[in-house]
Amino acid sequence: RGGRCRGQKRPTHTRSSRRSRRRAAMVNSDLISRIEYSEKYSDENYEYRHVILPKELAKTLPKSVLMSEQEWRAAGIQMSRGCVRPNEKT
Repeated sequence: RGGRCRGQKRPTHTRSSRRSRRRAAMVNSDLISRIEYSEKYSDENYEYRHVILPKELAKTLPKSVLMSEQEWRAAGIQMSRGCVRPNEKT
């Protein structure tokens, strides 16, 4: 059945990787071009930037979890490499 040998385990996928693939498939160049980025501003310790997403894109993203860098990059959001989110512990 299904091309698997007896005793062979099914491939496992994490929930977050499935979410990322699903979101990446939904993101298109029109939505990505409509993402708005604020000017950078800073305090003594950090540099900040706000990102404003189109409603259609925002509806596809989780609301109660902090997304990993891989997830938000897959959604088409671009920030400087090595940036640290304010509520992420380093």
